[in-house]
Amino acid sequence: MTTSAGYRPLVPELVTLHVWGVPPGRVLQAAAAMARDRRPVAQAPGRTFHKLLGTGTGATFTPKDADPRHWALLVCWSDARAADGFERSDVVRRWDARAAGPGGDEVPATNLSWAAWVEREKNRGAR
Repeated sequence: MTTSAGYRPLVPELVTLHVWGVPPGRVLQAAAAMARDRRPVAQAPGRTFHKLLGTGTGATFTPKDADPRHWALLVCWSDARAADGFERSDVVRRWDARAAGPGGDEVPATNLSWAAWVEREKNRGAR
């Protein structure tokens, strides 16, 4: 979405967050996918920003704190249709498949909408 002045709004229409847990035997596949999936995510229609993320304990922010079994993808979208289309993409399908099976888990994708948050905050203040 672009404003009449030709600028993109600073606040995305929608933000999605995926978190996948992979079985121990698929850790190397997951690490390789983090490198391989950079371009397809960057080229997704309607994507305004993205970050492929590793996870860890956060105790010292060093590699020894890394959790190689859990990976995440944060994406900002210009509209909900673009996000819906990406949910059916090969990237998401591969990650879902990688997380499936014994020892794997997937946190359902979370959709974060600025408009929904503002509305919720308005309602919270009305109580």
